[in-house]
Amino acid sequence: MGLADEHGQDPEGLGESRHRVRLPRFLVHEPVGLGSAIKRVTDTLGARPCSSCEERAARLNRWVNFEPRR
Repeated sequence: MGLADEHGQDPEGLGESRHRVRLPRFLVHEPVGLGSAIKRVTDTLGARPCSSCEERAARLNRWVNFEPRR
């Protein structure tokens, strides 16, 4: 669990993702963040990552995670 201030906010963006999306197992076999999913697509398309891509991916991973249904 992440650190939160008195308002329940996570000021540093650390901790668990804010949103979890459960998808069928044929789409997602293991948990993956939104940033990692975008990174896979752009790598497959041959786009070169810029200097801030890792930061963007980490921020998106903290925001949304895709998980398989149980």
